[in-house]
Amino acid sequence: MKTVPLQAVPLIEQKIQEKATTAKGQEKSAASRQEIYAGQLAAIPEFADLGPLFKSSSTPAELTESETEYVVNCIKHTFAEYIVFQFDCTNTLNDQQLENVTVAMEPSDDFEVISHVPIPCLKYNQPGTTYTLVKITC
Repeated sequence: MKTVPLQAVPLIEQKIQEKATTAKGQEKSAASRQEIYAGQLAAIPEFADLGPLFKSSSTPAELTESETEYVVNCIKHTFAEYIVFQFDCTNTLNDQQLENVTVAMEPSDDFEVISHVPIPCLKYNQPGTTYTLVKITC
């Protein structure tokens, strides 16, 4: 038995409803990602007193090509007076183990490098995360 809808919904309205549903899902995942980042950063003693997390990058920025010796991606976490740069690193050299890994940043007139949280040991093909804290001076 087939049924016929009492009122036809135009195709355009269906697409708008689908887009609204998709946008809500993306906002929800972004909010949960923000909460995860806020929790991870609050667990690090150097970042406990920075205040509430304002915003984090939606996707990591690739700082190196995947074929290089070291793969580095960056996520930027913005606070009221500070920015925390999270560098996710992978060592792709099977004959080297890296120790006390940090990413050096040159200071500018707009910010001052405050501290680094190094990766104690970065073994072959193992991911690790190092952080750089900068204070916004402008």
